[in-house]
Amino acid sequence: LEFTAHSVEVGLTNDLFDYIKKTIDRVANYSIFEGFILFDEDMTPIMVKPKGFELPTEVVQKLIKGEKVVIGDIHYEAKVIRDEDGEVLGNTAIACTKKPLRVEARQAFYYAVVVGLVFTLFALSIITWLITKMIKPLGEVVRVVQKIAQGDLSETVTVDSADEIGELASATTTMVRK
Repeated sequence: LEFTAHSVEVGLTNDLFDYIKKTIDRVANYSIFEGFILFDEDMTPIMVKPKGFELPTEVVQKLIKGEKVVIGDIHYEAKVIRDEDGEVLGNTAIACTKKPLRVEARQAFYYAVVVGLVFTLFALSIITWLITKMIKPLGEVVRVVQKIAQGDLSETVTVDSADEIGELASATTTMVRK
């Protein structure tokens, strides 16, 4: 990527050329980047990144018409560069792929599923613990009431709970004592 006499001929200033170069150097680090070409007004390449990157002829023809082009996973797009007077200085064409995005989206989906399953299992274990904590004392009350129904008044309920089940256990023990 060099600033050449040809780029001066098409009207690109040092600043504009440097801006384009720096931008493309930054964009080239992204996984979706496939390639970039800066053309003069006659569609002659001035700058190519990476070296050897070429656009298929049918893509160039469609890009000249202003069409976006998609071939497989590769998306091509072009923009016209104009000077302050609206004169065409050249064109830019960039090619990007969505393949890495699909891979990242798939990984994010799997991660979300795993995290969701972990939280679901955690919630189920807490619910199971809470239900067991509530049902066990109730089972003790039922056991003592069944003994009372059989005539055994020696049983007492030992439930240490301040909720309604604790009150039921206390009332059952009081009933047996009277």
